[in-house]
Amino acid sequence: MPDFMEILQLRFSAVLPQAAAGALVAALFWVAARFVGALVMRLQSRVDEAHKDLIELLADVVGWTLFGIGIIAGLGTAGVNVTALVTGLGLTGFALGLATKDILANMVAGIMVLLFRPYTRGDRVRIDTFQGKVSAIDLRYTTLLAKGGTILVPNAKAYTEVVILLKDEPAASAPEEAPKA
Repeated sequence: MPDFMEILQLRFSAVLPQAAAGALVAALFWVAARFVGALVMRLQSRVDEAHKDLIELLADVVGWTLFGIGIIAGLGTAGVNVTALVTGLGLTGFALGLATKDILANMVAGIMVLLFRPYTRGDRVRIDTFQGKVSAIDLRYTTLLAKGGTILVPNAKAYTEVVILLKDEPAASAPEEAPKA
């Protein structure tokens, strides 16, 4: 009768090739994600200034998506049943989507602002009661620089409220009332 160490060695030697193959697949997807992300970032030099934020977003999304697919493919190659994992991730995504709908609204609005460009970096704008110079647009916020400090306007507000592009006016140091229409 084999002892405990022999059984452990047999099981380990049976699992090791699959685990190594899974790790290799995940590593290859990680390298591919880095390469594709860098390739997408190279597009930044070929687009106008207004689309650079969108290219950064695209590079991040593509990189993380490939990395996630690589992790799942690596686990599948290593012998893990990924059907339940993918189903669980889908249900978790649905629940998180309901729980974080405001954050997702800001993200979608951020993508829409980056796509349709009602304003770009460097523009002076008034959004709701806040005004300043647009210094950055990311997935969650539009960042305005004003004399009184930095204002972070949620993109959902920036996309649904009236946006006034200002010309030749000094930026306000504090939030002020937007002009009545």
